[in-house]
Amino acid sequence: MNTLKSVFSKIAEDKTELALQKVELAGLKDMQEQHKEVQKNTSTLLTIRKEFVDKAKQLRSFGEIVQEQGERLRELTLDLEKRVKDLGLDTPKEVDFFINQANSYIATGKDAVQKSRI
Repeated sequence: MNTLKSVFSKIAEDKTELALQKVELAGLKDMQEQHKEVQKNTSTLLTIRKEFVDKAKQLRSFGEIVQEQGERLRELTLDLEKRVKDLGLDTPKEVDFFINQANSYIATGKDAVQKSRI
């Protein structure tokens, strides 16, 4: 009878030990799945960050170009306005339009440059 109790006791210990190992393996599997998911999302994040940095550089570059071109347009317009006035002629109505456009381009370019700073 003692032998039978000993056998059942040993079986119960083995079942408990197996259950414990099963729980440990389940936890390890969860960690592996989470690790795989984090790796995938980190890879995506790094790709997006690179694209973002590249776009920020492009935004800055075009912002500077538009700003310079707007300043040049304003200079040309103001120069034309001065020459026309020096000749005693009426200023063409397009002068105001181009001055407003130039100022808008300059502001847009400055805004793009400012927003490109990361």
